[in-house]
Amino acid sequence: MLDLGTSFVASVDRDPHAVAIVDGDLRLTYRDWYRAICSVVAGLDAAGLRPGDHLVTLLQNRWEAATLHWACQLAGVIITPINWRAKPEELDFVVENATARAVAFETVSAEAVAGSAACQGLPRIAIGLPPGTEGVAFADLLAQEAPPATPRANAEAWSLMLYTSGTTGKPKGVPRRHRAERAAAVAHVAQNLYSHGECTLGVMPLYHTMGVRSLLAMSLIGGCFVCLPRFDCLGALALIERERVTNLYLVPTLYHDIAYARRGLQGETTQASSCGNATRRVRIARLGISPRRPLFTYRPIARIYAAVERVLFRMALRRIPPDLSLVARFTARGRSNRQAAGCIFGSSWCLRIMACGSRGGFHAGDA
Repeated sequence: MLDLGTSFVASVDRDPHAVAIVDGDLRLTYRDWYRAICSVVAGLDAAGLRPGDHLVTLLQNRWEAATLHWACQLAGVIITPINWRAKPEELDFVVENATARAVAFETVSAEAVAGSAACQGLPRIAIGLPPGTEGVAFADLLAQEAPPATPRANAEAWSLMLYTSGTTGKPKGVPRRHRAERAAAVAHVAQNLYSHGECTLGVMPLYHTMGVRSLLAMSLIGGCFVCLPRFDCLGALALIERERVTNLYLVPTLYHDIAYARRGLQGETTQASSCGNATRRVRIARLGISPRRPLFTYRPIARIYAAVERVLFRMALRRIPPDLSLVARFTARGRSNRQAAGCIFGSSWCLRIMACGSRGGFHAGDA
């Protein structure tokens, strides 16, 4: 099994001109992105980070976060991403627990970094902050010329460490090796029937298994990762339309939000899903931008749960009747607080729908 750095370099060699990442107006091919990643690797070296060191990040799903992720894989640094909403005391715990050697942050997490006693004295990488902010600006890292980065980790080295939510106690660090991360990404591609050149909406956080899995999976198939820093329903629908997104990997509540979107949308009322014990009727909608044609075609539905500790996949294939533009009823089984949501389909281009739920899973039902 390859390490992730070698795997990414192979992707660059395979699909140098394919679009690898999109963030707003920024669009980079694999070749151009690799150049940027190499510059960041050189910046990590200059900051004194060495293979096996931890870099804690508090970032939204922006292209800089994805770039840092790949730079760490090439440099052998263990990326340790946490929720950008973390409070100073929560950041203190992670920095001390992981023995972090540096921290990367942006505007929304700057206050937590400034208030963290454990971060004082650590090298800092500041993203999108004004000049004069303590630390090295990410833009300065990109500006420097750097030779092609040579992967420094092997398949047995640690790739990243994710932290559990800590709802029953202190968060627990879950380290993952390069071989395990790549194997999981390969399985994600195979089990969800991805094909070469897919495009995914990168909205699930890169401090969670779901976000990381989407990022790695796209690199294996010459695919595109479309960044959406914070979920906005209409913004997500607009990106799906504009970038011709071919698969979604979301938690059920986000599908629920998409189904409830009304502004600029039109559709019909239909039975959707149960949320706890209450069955609701929701408005299944189409994008108002292209009201004459449905947005999505039928694709497989996969259910995934307990993503950090363990992952289970079930493929639930249901034929969508041709006279229905949008169908799919999810019924939640198990405890009363299980959530489920309707998924949007249609007949314009291909979209795969993946839902990640809590223990007990989600089951696709008949329309």
